[in-house]
Amino acid sequence: MLARTDNRRVGHEGAQDASPPRGAAVQPQGDIPLRGLDQQPREAAPQRGLDQQPREAVPLREAVPLREAAPQREAAPQPHGAAVQLTRRKFLKTTAALAGAAALSGTVACTSPGNGGKGTRNGLASENERTGWGRCYHGGCFACRYNVTVREGVVARITPDTTAPFGRRPCLRGYSQIQRLYATDRLRYPMKRAGERGEGKWERIGWDEAIEAIAAHWKEILALNDSHAIAFYGGSPGARLLSLATTRLAMIMQASSFDMSADWAIYHGLHQVYGAASASTMSAPGNEPFEDDIANAKHIFLWGNNLSEAYLQRWRYVVQAQRNGSKLISIDPSETTTALRSDKWYRLRPASDTALILAMCNTIVAEGLQDEDYLAKLTVGPFLVKDADGSFLRMSDLGVKPTEGPLDPMTGQASLIDPAVVWDPISKTAAPAGTQGIVPALTGSFVISAADVAIVEGPAAAPDESGAPGTGEASESSATTDATDAVDATDTTASEGAAGTAAETAAPGTPGAAAAPDAPRPAETFKVQTAYQLLVEHLKGYTPEKMAETVDMDPAEIVELARMAADGPVTHMFGLGLQAYHNGLQYGVALGTLLAITGQTGKPGAGIGATAYDFPMNAMWLFPTFTFTNSISVLDVAEVIRTGKYAGNPYPPIKSIFVHGGGLVGGIVNMNSMIEDVFKKQDFIVCVDVAFSDTAQWADILLPGTLCFEAEDVYISPMNYVVQHYGKLIDPLYECKTQSEISRLVGTAMGFGDLFAFSDEEALSELLAAEPLVSLGIDLAALRKQGDIRYAPPSLAGAAGSFPTPSGKAEFYIENLSPRIMNGVAATTAQSSPDKNHLAYFYEPLEAWPGSAALKEYPFILTSVRARNRWHSSNFNVPWLNELEPEPTLFINPDDAASLGLKDGDYAEAYNARGSAVAKLCVSAGMRPGVLSYPKGWQSHQYKSGNFSTLTHSMYDPLAMNSSFFDCAVGLRKWEV
Repeated sequence: MLARTDNRRVGHEGAQDASPPRGAAVQPQGDIPLRGLDQQPREAAPQRGLDQQPREAVPLREAVPLREAAPQREAAPQPHGAAVQLTRRKFLKTTAALAGAAALSGTVACTSPGNGGKGTRNGLASENERTGWGRCYHGGCFACRYNVTVREGVVARITPDTTAPFGRRPCLRGYSQIQRLYATDRLRYPMKRAGERGEGKWERIGWDEAIEAIAAHWKEILALNDSHAIAFYGGSPGARLLSLATTRLAMIMQASSFDMSADWAIYHGLHQVYGAASASTMSAPGNEPFEDDIANAKHIFLWGNNLSEAYLQRWRYVVQAQRNGSKLISIDPSETTTALRSDKWYRLRPASDTALILAMCNTIVAEGLQDEDYLAKLTVGPFLVKDADGSFLRMSDLGVKPTEGPLDPMTGQASLIDPAVVWDPISKTAAPAGTQGIVPALTGSFVISAADVAIVEGPAAAPDESGAPGTGEASESSATTDATDAVDATDTTASEGAAGTAAETAAPGTPGAAAAPDAPRPAETFKVQTAYQLLVEHLKGYTPEKMAETVDMDPAEIVELARMAADGPVTHMFGLGLQAYHNGLQYGVALGTLLAITGQTGKPGAGIGATAYDFPMNAMWLFPTFTFTNSISVLDVAEVIRTGKYAGNPYPPIKSIFVHGGGLVGGIVNMNSMIEDVFKKQDFIVCVDVAFSDTAQWADILLPGTLCFEAEDVYISPMNYVVQHYGKLIDPLYECKTQSEISRLVGTAMGFGDLFAFSDEEALSELLAAEPLVSLGIDLAALRKQGDIRYAPPSLAGAAGSFPTPSGKAEFYIENLSPRIMNGVAATTAQSSPDKNHLAYFYEPLEAWPGSAALKEYPFILTSVRARNRWHSSNFNVPWLNELEPEPTLFINPDDAASLGLKDGDYAEAYNARGSAVAKLCVSAGMRPGVLSYPKGWQSHQYKSGNFSTLTHSMYDPLAMNSSFFDCAVGLRKWEV
């Protein structure tokens, strides 16, 4: 902790002054004065070589026994808005926040589970002190569990909980939650706008007046418009269950909802190849628990992933794996702290990762390093693809009638089983994919007709439990041979000499053989190739030599990376900056292809590290009236408002927005457009927040929400199979209310009181009433006792031999690349045309590429990094963290700075036609020339001028429907006051 010399008071509202009376104008408190940063460039750490010693797999552990929670007593209620005058010195002494600072260096908790929940001070028990479980609730982290000491009704101290199953070492963001709770500019009571929208002038009102105002405005809007005229937008709360009460309200009202459209491109690309149990989960084929499995990886590829800054909890396990022999391979345009710690660091051009992966795949195939057994059994590699239209040849094309499969839960209609066709080079017959007893050709070109089908009695192919054909035991029991030897890769006429082979090679009733057609066979013939053959041909355009200039690397480095990627087990971990370009989706498809040809799933230490999982909950609680919201991407909102159309159809004008805990202004791209084209066009804006964020400044009604420690909640983590409990440690401060209580008040005022007659406890109990939680006895009572409970056993992704794709196989050849959001935007651009999207391919981003029109005018690529001291923008008002990082900064290469006459510590303005931002320059030799980078999370009032979010654009690839935060060209000049 840095030294402080000012006498600024820290604490709840009373530590500043008495609460202003209702009706009085209110201004947010100012920030602690900012100080500069001294940034000294460091030399790169020497690279170490890689040994190739195999290691035994570390078994995935079972659930860790968890301790019982210490008994808790109710905290003394705090007077809301009471004028308690405390100096900073007295506050720190009373709450022992200095002890909290000492906890950063590992001080143990002052309360143990065995003392009945009573704390100790100087060895003596205190009746006014207790310790309970607390945790962070940042959406994508591990939600560390820690011990929280409450002294005389005030949260005083945070210390590590060493009994937690994971996340046992909170980071600075976690320890500083005390200051966020008692921030000087925390929202404390409902307010309404007192000046022009966005001016920052407020008038205090009561809850009754606030709720009545919301209901009155909404009812007036609904009297003249469709229900979609009211829109809801939430931030990234992770899976905190009580936040879903707002989703319930939106569903009942049949309102519009805004899809965040950020961080999805990679996952959507991976979903096309490996599928997903739910399209709404950022999942990938990775093993669980990550913290155990990562130790099994021989090589760990970190793609644009500065774990040591962005995800400290994950980084600890990666470092431990490295100490145990795993090799870290960092691939990043800039020298990061993670790159410095890695065994190998490869610097490439921004937005060229897809080209690099495809060049690696080319090398793997050229050197025979591919896993052909995996390709033949677990991928669509043997599937025959029609030359005419690029679709899979199916048995119905050859006259075999599809059979009925399981009912589609959405339509209630039976699905149709129409298997893809493979070629059996031994019997020289066409057979349904997954047929037992054959080893299908993995390569080759053929001419197929109905005469080549084996006609026998019985089903076309036995589906697995999911109903997908050919994904059951057939592929597991198929003999293993070298498919490339079984059939020549040249054009072969299958029908020649094949007449009569059906009767000769398949007796009636043969399992998995094609059923006899009901009608005469079609005479049509089909020119086909295997999907893998098409991939091999496609990769010929991505040799290391051809791609060297594209990725700005030596061809030998590409070959070296390829060999390591095939030398498994290999775990790949990517940063979300990789998909923050217009071509980001193709990185996900390319990475899925790399996994498929190297066979890196279904084994310890292989796959995608630290992926997300679907979590069980009673989703029907969200739809009590069986009505739904209509989702619109935030990237489309301005256009919908301008044109009155969405997905090609008329759409009601959006007149009101309800923002709950989300950075709709400043947290997404094209900030100025969001203000001018969306917020200024609204009749009424409501915002639930905890501080005066950029979004809150544009509200008409501002409602104060609660933070951790102030409410009980449950977190079903998407990062692991564990349900995590939040205990209520103190009553909500001031007049703050939980998101669920706010939703109940608004829902009741809108006439839905019978649907909101539940308490927080009842809501949590109902949301937890889902399989597999119920069968495991996981309910609120059990969580209150144990804190953390695993709800699924450890797992290896794909170990069962099938994936949640239409075929049940890894589909590196994508028959139909689907848009993430069906917004009616046709995929007609050169990048998104359907004929280019069957296989992963590289195309240049819009702005962030040499030779682009934007980069010719504005010569720097602007990127951002996740700051060590923030989670998005949620900790922008925490004094401790602002001491470590006092103001917006911008990193630049020394040569770039010198060419502009700039030096370290200067204030410079980044600008383009969309906006500008002023930040303090940090000259760093680790930065790639031509690239600028800034730690994100700052609010506009913390800049000297502008905001980095004003510089980005809202253009998107219509298939990914994703924000391109990094696909941004800017100019740079010295800032003059």
